[in-house]
Amino acid sequence: MKKIGFILSLFICMSVSTNINAETKQSKPVNIVKTAEVNKPKLLAVKFYADWCGTCKQLDPGLNKVISKFEDKPVLFVTMDLTDDFRTNQSKMLANSLGFGKIFKENQGTGFVLLLDPVKFKVLGQIDPSQTPAEMIKKVDIAFSKV
Repeated sequence: MKKIGFILSLFICMSVSTNINAETKQSKPVNIVKTAEVNKPKLLAVKFYADWCGTCKQLDPGLNKVISKFEDKPVLFVTMDLTDDFRTNQSKMLANSLGFGKIFKENQGTGFVLLLDPVKFKVLGQIDPSQTPAEMIKKVDIAFSKV
């Protein structure tokens, strides 16, 4: 008789628990997280860089001014690091993933930035350390007008 009472008590507890859970689930509003619209770049600025590259070090101050000028614009600044074999291979995979593997393969030098159309992967311009920051900004503006 004790076993039947115990089983009956257990059954009642499970039924009540199930009903409470069912009521709780029904009474809570469903929280749906909406994903924010992801901004897509209208221009890719691909920097070809290596730690050992003196030209890269000359490029950085002007390029940093360009980046700050366009920080609120849909420009994706990407660095292809060619410092060593590992970083070169990582950059190659990134270039392939972003769709400009062919351009990466054709441009194995360092110390410059290519401005690319992110849809057609066409080179729209180039930035290098011989240009002033104002000239670099103008190059980006011109590339923007082409996309």
